[in-house]
This record gives sequence, C-alpha cells and structure tokens, in this order.
Amino acid sequence: MNRVNNRIINQAILIVLFALFISACKDPVEGCLDIEASNYNVAADNPCPDCCTYPRINLEVFHSFQDSFRFSYDSLYIFEGNVGRFEEVVFYLSEFKLFGSSDTLEVNEVMSFDIINGGAESFKDDFTLVSRSILSFDYDIGEIRGSGQYDSLSFVVGLLGNAEFINVETVPEDHALALSVDSTIWTYPEGYVFNRVIIIPDTMEVDSKRQFDLKGPSNIQRITLPFPQSLDLGSSVTIPLKIDYKKWFSGINFVAEDSVTITEKIVTNTTNAFSIDN
Repeated sequence: MNRVNNRIINQAILIVLFALFISACKDPVEGCLDIEASNYNVAADNPCPDCCTYPRINLEVFHSFQDSFRFSYDSLYIFEGNVGRFEEVVFYLSEFKLFGSSDTLEVNEVMSFDIINGGAESFKDDFTLVSRSILSFDYDIGEIRGSGQYDSLSFVVGLLGNAEFINVETVPEDHALALSVDSTIWTYPEGYVFNRVIIIPDTMEVDSKRQFDLKGPSNIQRITLPFPQSLDLGSSVTIPLKIDYKKWFSGINFVAEDSVTITEKIVTNTTNAFSIDN
C-alpha cells in the first residue's frame, strides 16, 4: 500500500515539475496591463512601455434645419417672413460631462496655455470647434477613464473662464483653438469669439450681410440632454449630436431687428437647438 502511495506521490511531483519546466520555458508575453485601457491584454506577463491606449469621447454632429433637412450654406431659409442664406455658423463646445447616479465621467486630459494678459493656466482639454464648413462631422473630444451607468450629458456652448483669453500664438497647430484650424476666431487682446453667425438676407440692398459675434460669460449656455449609457472599462463613447438651426434662429428677423436683440435671441434659443440624434 505504501508502495502505491509513494508511486502516486512521485507521479504528482513529476507532473508539477514538468509544468514548472514548461512554464519556465515559455516566452513572456508583453502587453498592456492597465484594466482601464482599451487594449488591456489579460494574457500578458510583462507591461509594455507606453503601449496602452485609452477610451475616448467622440462626437458625431448632424447639422439640420427643421429636424430632418440637412443644413447647408448654399440654401435659402425663411426667418420671420424674410429669406436669407448663411455664410458662416461656427462655435466652440467644451466641458463635456456624463452624469450618473453616483459618478461623473469627463475628459482627463489637461493642457497648460499662456494667457493674453500674462501667466499660464491649465485647462481640461476638451475644446471642440464645430463648423458647417468643415467637411468632417466627426470630432475627437478627448481621453476618458472609467465605467458605469450614466443617464445624461452636459456640455457648454462657449469657452469658460480664462479659456476665452488663451494666447492663440502659443497653441499647437493641430489644436482646436489654433489659428490654423478652419474658422478659428481670435483677435488680440480681445481673445476668442466663441460663436460667430454670418447671414446674408435676400434684400435689394447691395451690402445686406449681417455678422454676430458672441463672447463673454453672459453669452455662454450650458446644455444638458438625456443620454443613457452603460460603459464598461476600456469602452469609448460616441455622442450623436443634432443641431437644428431652425430652432436656433427661431423668431429672429435678420432684416429689421437690431444686433443686440438678435444676439440675445441667439443666446436664448441655444438650449433648444441641441438634441441627441436618435
């Protein structure tokens, strides 16, 4: 009986030693070992240097007029009985956040910029310039880390705080705030105009173009929309955002009303112009 037991024990020892030998001979697998990364590799043994990629917030914009019709610069539109076409509508979005019952998810990338009046300041780097003239309607908002259940989306139409006074001469060329980006609106020392609307009413006047530049805290609007999402670790999220320019410029007489009145109406209408494109 002891012989049988000894044989079994010896066989078990040999199996364990063989397994250890095989394991020792196996080449280690290098990969991303951060569970928050999009390319997390559960089979990896060694962490790879700077190889992890992380999920992001992306934006898909649908420019519409009266819900279903695509908004474009070469079309005529009717506002308060007057016909006109738009030459430019460009604006900044920032401060993107997803809200859940117990958590808030936002871009974790931070960048430091010089300020016009001196000094430097760090900002959450989710600035996004939206323009109908840009051929691509897909925007990369920034990197995120986290997971959970979320029920709403919040963002700002405009630039908060000193972001309006970032010195554009020190901004990287490929950044949304850079002068090289289509339609960037910046002058020294006023800083950024974060929303510009140029419309050409169809009148008999030779020069009927009207331009409206929005800047400053009083013209900033925060948008909050229902946006239920369930995100796993390492998962990116895409926001399908619809902008209805009919609602944005509703009730505005671009021919008869003065610039102050029109600007106030544009600001008031902003919250109704944005929705999730379901």
